[in-house]
Amino acid sequence: MTSGDAKLAANDRLKLSFVEDVQASEVRQHEAESSTADPDVAGTILGEPNVRRSIGLLTMIALCFNICSSWAGLSTSIQIALSQGGPVTLIYGTILITAIYLCISLLIAELGSVYPTAGGQYHFTSILAPKRMTRSLSYACGFITIFQWVSSGAAVMVITATQIMALVGYFNPGAQGEAWHLFLIYQAIGVLALFYNLLILNRLPVTHTIGFILSIAIFLATFIGILGRASPKATHEFVWTTFINKTGWPNGVCFLTGLITPAFMYGGLDGALHLSEEAKNPRKIVPRACVGVIIVGFCTAFPFAIALLYSISDFQTITESSGFVPFEINAQGLRSADAAAALLCAGCVLGFFILNALLQSSSRLVWSFARDDGFAFSHIIRRIHPVLNVPVWATFLNWLLLALCGFLILASSIGDVQKNYTPVVLALIGILGLINWVVYARKHFKGPRILLEDQPVSGLEVRVE
Repeated sequence: MTSGDAKLAANDRLKLSFVEDVQASEVRQHEAESSTADPDVAGTILGEPNVRRSIGLLTMIALCFNICSSWAGLSTSIQIALSQGGPVTLIYGTILITAIYLCISLLIAELGSVYPTAGGQYHFTSILAPKRMTRSLSYACGFITIFQWVSSGAAVMVITATQIMALVGYFNPGAQGEAWHLFLIYQAIGVLALFYNLLILNRLPVTHTIGFILSIAIFLATFIGILGRASPKATHEFVWTTFINKTGWPNGVCFLTGLITPAFMYGGLDGALHLSEEAKNPRKIVPRACVGVIIVGFCTAFPFAIALLYSISDFQTITESSGFVPFEINAQGLRSADAAAALLCAGCVLGFFILNALLQSSSRLVWSFARDDGFAFSHIIRRIHPVLNVPVWATFLNWLLLALCGFLILASSIGDVQKNYTPVVLALIGILGLINWVVYARKHFKGPRILLEDQPVSGLEVRVE
């Protein structure tokens, strides 16, 4: 055989080998598609247990709106904006924050349609970050996102507990509220949400729709009630041009810090991302839910803010109140403390639906982080219960973190609102994240393993690690 013949034979063998590799890859892809052919089963993450796809578009929008509850979030945190910019911060801050969060929602909607995984932001970071920083940035993003959800859940729980305490004080004026009372109510709410999430919610997804309908009903009742009953109403000048600064900081800084209230309207905007693997058609449902919650949120929160401001007849009484400020505003607007108490009761029920939606979404984020070995004992945390079809240990861990946050209540009295534990909490989160990275995650955390279905090279399975 001549050297030319030998080269031709070698080329033929190389071509044959390449064809065999491509055919084998196509077989693997076909098997993967066959294994996930059932539209009710998620299979985005390679080599992981599947969960049932049971969430449709309306349920997803309802779930995400329940998490944000824009008008309710604005109402329950309104005292921050009133003292840090007043009506100007509340009205124009709502427009500004909505514009910012609309841009954010469009961004995560686009990424969520391409990479529909429960990891959400930290998966996007792993995919888009420079290769040498992929693992560290992805880990940091995931850890921070988890504790952002924990803080949101703790806020919902403490607000609901405070509403219950306000009701107790209204119906029993002689009752003296103690920190441990609030602590016990807080923990009871958390336990109730935990068991509902584990045992009922996955079998009764209509829960989110019920919560959405209840939220809109309370919004309409409050909106119509305070506009119709409030007398005398606040002046146009007060509502649209009054700026109030009780912080001691320059007006610009005061305005920016007061944006906490409008920003609270969209806390949990990424909820749809973390439930992508349980959505029936995540590439369409997740983007629509992300944008839809902004639209519905603004259409309820903005007119609600205007109505609340017009209903205030005695602003000084509101700002000097030591009680639950939303109750005081509703009592003025409705000219009836009993009607305000009825709305407060409805708000407590609504808090239960909000917390259930929030716990479901955040537990899926914890579950995803455990699949990528972000925690010690990840092999336990990432398990899906074969009967309940939920990540039991991830949900339990999420509840445990919420329960631990409740101990901050015991660090101050009910009326002591001047203490700010944010720096302490942030420092603890940073220390915990660093310790977990050094001890465990630096060696084991691997980032997402995603099947990229829309690659230009057909038949190739791509892992992003």
